[in-house]
Amino acid sequence: MNNNLQQLRNKINDTDHSIIELLAKRFELAKQIGKIKKESGMSIQDKDREQRLFEFYRKLGDEFGVDQEFLNKLFEFIIEESKRLQK
Repeated sequence: MNNNLQQLRNKINDTDHSIIELLAKRFELAKQIGKIKKESGMSIQDKDREQRLFEFYRKLGDEFGVDQEFLNKLFEFIIEESKRLQK
């Protein structure tokens, strides 16, 4: 196999590792937020917060040249999982 190709694949593996590690950290934070919300009697869903997040993701997508439709789908899934973990 081409050495250059293998090096790039190794970098993808390292990047995927980082993505999963960051998702695990995000989900742990979501669990902590869920505890606070439960103790405070707050609702799990906060539509205003979600709108602000999607605006934030739009700006990041523009900054890094990532497709907005893709980011919306990705973060819809991540936010739904975060809400599930908060319950």
